Amino acid sequence: MAQQPLSLDYAALFDAYWQSQGCPDRQAQREVIPLARAIVALCSSAAVLDVGCGTGALLQELLNQGIDARGIDVSSLAVAHGNLSIPGRISCASVLSIPFADQSFGTVVSIACLEHLAPCDVPLALAEIYRVCRHHTLLRVNTVPDQERRWHRTIQNRAWWELIAFQAGFRKHPGYYRINPFEALEHDGQTITILLEKIVPGALARFPLAALSAERDLHMDMLRETGRRSDAHVHRYAFAAEFVRIGDVIVDAACGLGYGSHLLASLTPAGRIIGADLSKYAVDYASENFSKDTSRVEFHLSDACRLSFLEDASVDIFVSFETLEHVPDPDALLAEAARVLKPGGRLLVSVPNNWADKTGKDPSPWHLHVYDWPRLHAQLQQHFLVEQGCGETAGGGMRLPTHPRDFFVFSGQEVPPRDSEWLLAVAMRDPLAGEGVPYRDTMYPDAEAPANLIEFARDYVNPHLVHALVSLPWRIRDRALLADLARRVHDHYAITTPDHAAAVCVLAYQELDNHALTAERARAVIGGIEQICSSDAATPHYRRWQISNAYAAALLARRIGALDDATRWFQRCADYDYLYFSHTLATKTVSAAYSAGMLLLAQGHTNAAQRYFERGVEAFFAMFSGGRTAWMGSKHCPFDFPYFELTEVGAATTNCVDALRALAHPSDIPTLQRLPVENLQSVVKEQARIWAEQQQYIQHLEQHFSIRRLAYQVKNALYRVWTRVVMRNNCSPSRPKQ
Repeated sequence: MAQQPLSLDYAALFDAYWQSQGCPDRQAQREVIPLARAIVALCSSAAVLDVGCGTGALLQELLNQGIDARGIDVSSLAVAHGNLSIPGRISCASVLSIPFADQSFGTVVSIACLEHLAPCDVPLALAEIYRVCRHHTLLRVNTVPDQERRWHRTIQNRAWWELIAFQAGFRKHPGYYRINPFEALEHDGQTITILLEKIVPGALARFPLAALSAERDLHMDMLRETGRRSDAHVHRYAFAAEFVRIGDVIVDAACGLGYGSHLLASLTPAGRIIGADLSKYAVDYASENFSKDTSRVEFHLSDACRLSFLEDASVDIFVSFETLEHVPDPDALLAEAARVLKPGGRLLVSVPNNWADKTGKDPSPWHLHVYDWPRLHAQLQQHFLVEQGCGETAGGGMRLPTHPRDFFVFSGQEVPPRDSEWLLAVAMRDPLAGEGVPYRDTMYPDAEAPANLIEFARDYVNPHLVHALVSLPWRIRDRALLADLARRVHDHYAITTPDHAAAVCVLAYQELDNHALTAERARAVIGGIEQICSSDAATPHYRRWQISNAYAAALLARRIGALDDATRWFQRCADYDYLYFSHTLATKTVSAAYSAGMLLLAQGHTNAAQRYFERGVEAFFAMFSGGRTAWMGSKHCPFDFPYFELTEVGAATTNCVDALRALAHPSDIPTLQRLPVENLQSVVKEQARIWAEQQQYIQHLEQHFSIRRLAYQVKNALYRVWTRVVMRNNCSPSRPKQ
């Protein structure tokens, strides 16, 4: 590409900028690490180009994470300074004439650079970025003048920057809302981050941005539109992505131009994504733009109410946003969704919430029905278990025009806590309908599966119950609905089936979370567990539930102060041969052995306590007797969840080892501390989430109020609080896991 004439002498401008700043990096160091992690997580791991890289702080962090990163900057001073640390990685060049071949980099990043250009040069810069980029682009720009009102030459809001990027041939990246949470987009900060995806030239030539205006009233690619309305439409697909498991088959019924199907394909490990729409234009657009790069995505010209090309019980997730109000017979669509969904499969729908004028009708000519929560709930309840409801508001529309962006979740058994523009619902096809329906595990279909772990079809009467009732985090999210399903399973299946034993365990843990649990109720639950643990049913999955139920009985007995009973139940759990089911079940054995030992130690039975601490350590090493296959299955596509168990059993074994060492040195017994075991991964992730939120709050203070000294003081205070939280979690048990 020939070099474009420059509106300004940017080299001189940036040399002056670096001299005035004492040659620091434009990117504060504390921002570099999370930014690099976001690039690695959401963008291509191929080569990265940092345009306007300054002295290369981001480049250094990307190199630390194993990414082949290079940079350019127009300032010879900054380039010379940066190449002292990473020689040869930074070139002196302008964003208006990038010295690399077309599509040289998987990802192009531009941080605090483009706002230094004159407005007329920004499109030229984005054209160059489009040229050298293969897939992704991340822009971070300032939206306010600099303190000297000299260096920032283009001061515009998010909508302006997004629109000019769309005109250059980009669309929003599917992970856009992971960097920019929906509600946080209500106000632009001092800096904004825009994550983009390159539209391939062929699709861009056939469907330029201007061509979409003809279909705008009915169809729009919301990844190529800016503003709060498009944010709401895309965000609900990002919400739907949270429910998708490895290998799931997803239907996006009435998919429109296919941007939602593309998001689900990009952000989830689904095995197959099927978009269907009645508009030939929509299907052509979706096929051209979103099904070229992956064999997992396909689009069909089809009525969402008659998906005849899909077999019964063949789909895991059925998504249909903004559809029910458009079809003459909404119940026909819901019945079709129920037909194609597997038992335990999920439906996600959205409708406008009470979009009615004074006549009681929706003024939109495309909307045939007016919905509120009671109507939507009643229609869904004819075919599904209504798990969750959601309210979504964008503002700027017919209803609630002055309200800010809002998204909230409520129980499907309750009423919405506040008004909203749209209603979303998550519903599940009743898993009890699965008895006799063929079952195939799509999460772990490998032929080298570890023994027994996924043999649900072999051992369960109704294998479809497992994901809906048991598997974290995929089971029913509504606590009341989960308890109701467990009670129905408990009553429907014989006591000698894993189905019944699983339901008993779920109900036992529900009671453990019940702050009003009475001793009488706890003993009743323990009585039911006794029947299971006394049964001679011999399937491996039944043994799995005998062990888990024994552990739950011990926790219940300990909860009501029946410590002798708790000791016996912990001993009983620890004495089971967990290898009969799986090497990964040692979590309960080791944890039970430690808890039994601690109770025995408190009662003065030191020798017995020592035996159980030793039993825990022995159980840990017995886990590895089965070799690789017992843990990971195929070495090419290993199972992941056994390794979550390994972290927990490692912590439990550490407790046993510490106890044995304390017995060898009795003076250490009073200071013996217990590492958290149950839900260890959740504890760590929750602490990481809290810390990330604190960092965002600090940045908010600095950006919006310019009170850096106060932010520094608050940051230190939050760090001290976070440190105390970590210390407390390391010294006290977390909530037990089933």
